[in-house]
Amino acid sequence: MIEGEDYNQDTHNVENCDCGMGNFCPSSQGMNEGCERCHTSCPDCNVPEEYADEINIGCNTCNPNFNLELENLRMTIENTKYENVIACLNEKITTVKAVFTNKNSSETAYMYKINKELAKQLFVDDFVVGFGSKNNNFTILQITEIHKDCEIMPDSGASYTWIISKVDVDGFEANKEFERINVEQMKQARRTEIRQKFLLDSGLQEVKLIEVS
Repeated sequence: MIEGEDYNQDTHNVENCDCGMGNFCPSSQGMNEGCERCHTSCPDCNVPEEYADEINIGCNTCNPNFNLELENLRMTIENTKYENVIACLNEKITTVKAVFTNKNSSETAYMYKINKELAKQLFVDDFVVGFGSKNNNFTILQITEIHKDCEIMPDSGASYTWIISKVDVDGFEANKEFERINVEQMKQARRTEIRQKFLLDSGLQEVKLIEVS
């Protein structure tokens, strides 16, 4: 807390403070420390010099770069991808790289977030369902890399979407083979039924074909 003979709290109330912080100014929170921006003794700050190094970037009077630094701070807050920070801190999350499977797509591999438990089930070249950030739709991707830990940097300005599930290609192929075998079996039974009906209707069921040697 900043105190001192020269400190004038009235200078730092929300109405009078020119730090631009509005309701974020500590005086609006009932804190007797003035503006977060004041860091040196000046006519507008009235902050004792012994506290000069304890507070950030000053005010319009004592710091000619104040407006620029304040704007940079606001831009940093606005542009930070907090989802990337969360991904780095979440130990249940890792990353993979994958390519689109559409014929017209490029072969560029993009990074995706994925639950580690799901990642353990994957191998390179597996197909997965991902969520597309541009079209807000699901798409089929093919895995090119699987990472042990999350490789997204917390200060990255890029956006990363999620891998949702593995495409069960083995199960799909097994189902197709099951259908193929049983369809063929049914076709064969149907052919036999038609042949027998024809022979019965035509009275030829007793005819024996002569083998030619």
